[in-house]
Amino acid sequence: MRPILNSLWSFSDLDGDGNTHNSEMSENADAAAAILQKHLGRFMLNEDVASQPPVELSIGFNGRVIVQDGHPDKEKIEKFINDNSELRNLYVGICNTKSFLAMAEEAQRFQRRYAVDPQAAVAEFSHLFSDNYGYDTRLVINDNSWKYQTSSSFSMKA
Repeated sequence: MRPILNSLWSFSDLDGDGNTHNSEMSENADAAAAILQKHLGRFMLNEDVASQPPVELSIGFNGRVIVQDGHPDKEKIEKFINDNSELRNLYVGICNTKSFLAMAEEAQRFQRRYAVDPQAAVAEFSHLFSDNYGYDTRLVINDNSWKYQTSSSFSMKA
C-alpha cells in the first residue's frame, strides 16, 4: 500500500499545465477511498462487522478515527483502523482532502461574488474569515453503500 500512498496526496502538476486542480485532488481522494474500502471492507466481512446500524467514521480531536457511539462493533473497528497507521492515515487524508475541496469550492463562490460586489461578498461570506469555521468529513457505511459526507461547522476554540 505504501507506494500508492506516496503518490496520492502529492500537490504536483499532474497534467503539466503548471497548476494543481481540484479535480486531480478529488481523483486522488477517490482512489484512496477505493483502497480504504477494499481493506476495511475485507475486515468487516471477515470479522462479521454489522453495517446496521450504519457505521459512521469520523476523526476525533486527537487525530484517531472514531466510530459513533452505540455501534455494536465500535471498539473492534476503531482498533483495526487506529492500530494500522497506514490505514488511519489514509482515512484522515481522504477526509482532509474532501474537507479542503469543500472549503476551496466555497472560496471560489466568494471570489465570484467579490468580483461583482466586494462589500456584499464580504458580508455574505464573513464566516470564511473566522478561525472557528471549517469543514468536517465523515464516512457512513450502510450495507453496501460507502458515502463520504462533508458539512461546514463552527467550533469553539479555547
